Amino acid sequence: MFDFIKLCNRFEKMNAIERAAVIADKSIGVVAGLNRLNNEHLDIANVLATFLVGAVACDGEVNEVEYLLVYPSLVQIFGSDFDFESTKNCFKSGDGKKAIKECTDELAAILSRGDDDLKTDAITLCLCAVSVDGKVSMKERSYVKKLFKRITA
Repeated sequence: MFDFIKLCNRFEKMNAIERAAVIADKSIGVVAGLNRLNNEHLDIANVLATFLVGAVACDGEVNEVEYLLVYPSLVQIFGSDFDFESTKNCFKSGDGKKAIKECTDELAAILSRGDDDLKTDAITLCLCAVSVDGKVSMKERSYVKKLFKRITA
């Protein structure tokens, strides 16, 4: 049987180099999987980046430490247009929360049509993002579980 707590513990123990490698690898897998689903209207890089930032902020705040830990991976994959202060201000105003929710909802709907490899890669990315500070809080666990249910329903 699938043991979610053990999985979270495994991600909590990853070091920064391991996490960056997994994020890079799984991002490539998710992008490829989304491309296979023919979503021409979708800016895949932006949606995926928003999804990652949303996962980091799923506990209700944009934590600078978490953001800075995931930032190198975001830059490596998507370029350098990820300024913390702009992101934090956008998130505080409510616009960021709304945009993150909309992107996450759209991505979850698309992922639900994908194959198991795509779904696994997306959940792995999410776990990397929420565990970037070395722990997976109860809110973060709940977020990942809800996402898993949405894309596997």
